[in-house]
Amino acid sequence: MKIFRSSFIFLSLLIILIGCSKDSGNCLFVGGLWCDPASGTVCIEFRENGEHYSAGGHVANWKAKDDCNTIEFFAPTIGVKLYEYKVVSINGNTSGSQLKLDIGLGTQTYIKK
Repeated sequence: MKIFRSSFIFLSLLIILIGCSKDSGNCLFVGGLWCDPASGTVCIEFRENGEHYSAGGHVANWKAKDDCNTIEFFAPTIGVKLYEYKVVSINGNTSGSQLKLDIGLGTQTYIKK
């Protein structure tokens, strides 16, 4: 009985810790358009429902990991991982905020509209 009680307490604490961990919806880059400052028209969007839009179209689904420092992208219909970006820096989620992403071939900067 003592083992059962200890296991129950351990599992309860584990569930609480997992529930309190940061989910993708709380990442600063979620919501609104982030646009390339050079063109002002090439924009990306990370929606709360896990959809990633670029140039106005749904191109992938996304999921954050490493406390929102890594963004993984998956094919919308089959769920296969396509690529990932690393968040170099982000200074907010209001108009004019700056997001820098390491996209594998270098760093790309976006400004929040």
